[in-house]
Amino acid sequence: MVAQRVGDSRWPKKRFRHDLIEIFGGTSMISIQAVQAWGLRVLQPVDIRYGINLAARRWLLRQLDRWNPRLAVVEFPCTVWSILQSNCNYKDEPEVLDQLREEDRPFIQLTKSVFDSQQRRGGHCLAENPASAASWREPELQGLRSHLWETTSCMCQFGMVGRNGWPMLKRVRWLATHPIFIEYLNRQCDGRHQHEAVAGSNTSLSAQYPPDLADTIIRAYLDVVKAEDFGVHHEWDVLETRHVHYVDVVKDEKEWRPLLAQAEKILARRVQANCFLDMTSDLYQKIIPLVPWQIANIQISHLPKAKRVRPGLEQCHRCSVLWQSDDMVLIETEHLPSAQAPRERFVSPVKIGIFNHNSQLQLNVDQQFKNYLMEKWFMMLWKSLSLKVSLTKALFGRTMHLESVGSLVRLYDMNNVAWHQLWFECIATWATRNEDFVRALAQHGKIDPEAVSLARRLRCASCERARRPLPPRPTSLKTTGAFNDKVCLDFVFLHDSNGDKHNYLHILDPAGAYNVFVWIPSRQPGIVLDTFTMAWASWAGFPKAVWTDRDGGFEAEFAEGLKQAGTEQDAIAAEAHWQAGEVESYNRAFKYAANKLIDEKQFVGEEQMKMLGAMVSSAMNDRIRTCGASPNQWLFGRNPRAPDDLLSPDGKIEALRGLDADEQLRLRNYVRAQADIALAQYRTDEALRKAVLRQGRPTRLTYEPGELVAFWRQVKKKKGKILQPGWFKGTIVGPHKGEDRPGQSNYWVTSGGKLILVSREQLRPTYGTERWRIQDADLQGLFG
Repeated sequence: MVAQRVGDSRWPKKRFRHDLIEIFGGTSMISIQAVQAWGLRVLQPVDIRYGINLAARRWLLRQLDRWNPRLAVVEFPCTVWSILQSNCNYKDEPEVLDQLREEDRPFIQLTKSVFDSQQRRGGHCLAENPASAASWREPELQGLRSHLWETTSCMCQFGMVGRNGWPMLKRVRWLATHPIFIEYLNRQCDGRHQHEAVAGSNTSLSAQYPPDLADTIIRAYLDVVKAEDFGVHHEWDVLETRHVHYVDVVKDEKEWRPLLAQAEKILARRVQANCFLDMTSDLYQKIIPLVPWQIANIQISHLPKAKRVRPGLEQCHRCSVLWQSDDMVLIETEHLPSAQAPRERFVSPVKIGIFNHNSQLQLNVDQQFKNYLMEKWFMMLWKSLSLKVSLTKALFGRTMHLESVGSLVRLYDMNNVAWHQLWFECIATWATRNEDFVRALAQHGKIDPEAVSLARRLRCASCERARRPLPPRPTSLKTTGAFNDKVCLDFVFLHDSNGDKHNYLHILDPAGAYNVFVWIPSRQPGIVLDTFTMAWASWAGFPKAVWTDRDGGFEAEFAEGLKQAGTEQDAIAAEAHWQAGEVESYNRAFKYAANKLIDEKQFVGEEQMKMLGAMVSSAMNDRIRTCGASPNQWLFGRNPRAPDDLLSPDGKIEALRGLDADEQLRLRNYVRAQADIALAQYRTDEALRKAVLRQGRPTRLTYEPGELVAFWRQVKKKKGKILQPGWFKGTIVGPHKGEDRPGQSNYWVTSGGKLILVSREQLRPTYGTERWRIQDADLQGLFG
């Protein structure tokens, strides 16, 4: 049976982003039931009543490829194709009916395109129309009917009723890509009950799917998923069902009245109207015999207005003892998850209230039984240790944490009590962090040092696999070389007032912080090389080294041109923008000032955006750094002469008097002055931000070639599809620049047949099932 199900399943497995989408959905009963009753991932129905005009067929097909639903239900229009039109309404005007049907034909063509799209992506499609409709005889649908599955069904079998409450006589035809849909929808009426005709007001009612039909389609869909994804999801219970016997509290009013009076005296001496009782208090000890639960807390309250629910105890039982103002005592218990109103307000005024919450069940086992269980468990571990070693080598290619297993064996032989202490302390504090657990053991006076030493080696594989990478390491002081020894390149993107995108090539000399922002028509490598040559190499020469990111504009002709000029090119790892912090910080400053000027002066077009880049970069090079000089002063010995600036050469503040008739010159001077103001504001904001934000911690791990690791990717594509952020397995090839150069922070990693440069902060060792080297092909061979 298992072999048959494996053979009927689909291989390789397909992944889908959504479960269902309705096209021409109408009332969209299938989508409503799928969300509310079945919890499926459902897309918004596509219909004119939801504001989506299906005349744009290409848009829908593109969105289907993007959304990737597993099932598409198409309920294409049937009005002009019904038998009523040809027999009655247009009996004497067949030419008019043919014209109307020709106008409606694009919807039938769209139905065929949806079927083709779903089958191409491995999904499924289901179409419905009246059984007698002429649309089924059209060539588009005839081609689908020749190789797909179809059936008819009576809608009265799914609960469709008319205006008078009787079942409606309507027969529809279904066309599906999987026979399971046909098995579920093949329901025929035996004619033993009375029917209402589909006429008059019943016509609009017959277009609405009943809930039973929607549930039938969803059940068929889930069976299709179960058949195709056999082996991916288990269908058995991982734990046996345990019966729990509930014991109620003592609901004798005479037992609670003295305790309520004592609670009233306690609250009379307090300012607060509520308080939690201490476990050692007299009232707490008196309540324990009346509440046979594992009590989490007891709260007493003066004049409470509503029932109490403590955070973290929403899944427990609650006992409320209320002393009402009419001297009546109300005692009630309830299970909070099944309570209709857990925080319900009291109808009658309450004078004093006692609220008890129970905690999770804890078993009290004597120490002798604990030792017996641990000895049995350890002997099983010891007998299977040799098998685990051989199995680990076979599956993972090497042993896994055998040193830790050996330390456990030596510790058990050396100190049996320490093993018991550590094991049961781990169970009691299962959800705590390892650091907190070790600290608690060290502060406990009765825990042996060997148990504390063993606890430091505990690692949770699930936590390690789910943990995100640590923040990037903090920057450090670096030696500054000569001018043009190293140049950093990056692209900056701005949008003008019309929303058009403009590209800038940012050239930075980190030695003197000299910036050049030059407008560039595109990011093609040949154009990037020409722009860099004209804007930088024509007057400064080609640098010794160029530092770029992994943008495609810095490859191909650009990389080849730098190589011929004798320039060494180096690139940062993907998604490691902190490695290009020198150029990224100036990018932010440039975009901050440029965007403010674009908003103020409404710049549009290539010429104005070129002028904007030149003026903002000029203002950045004139700004005095913390070292006491501007980049222009470091490079040229002085700042360029700007006669019409806000500051005259003798230092007196003068206004732009506009004596020059050239409006473009005045605009440039104004942009330059406003850029100075914006950069000053940015410097102040940046200084405050750096003072507030904390710096990350560097990682101390190193990796050897051939080691199996996991690397983090925020955005990763696989077969043209964007995957969710997460960890991906790979194998270390070696350090970025070879093993002979110490202090490297990047590694070459091979994954999926590709060589990827990954920063050390985005790497971690593999844990648990991540070390399994068996591939899908091997599994398929085992099942076959």
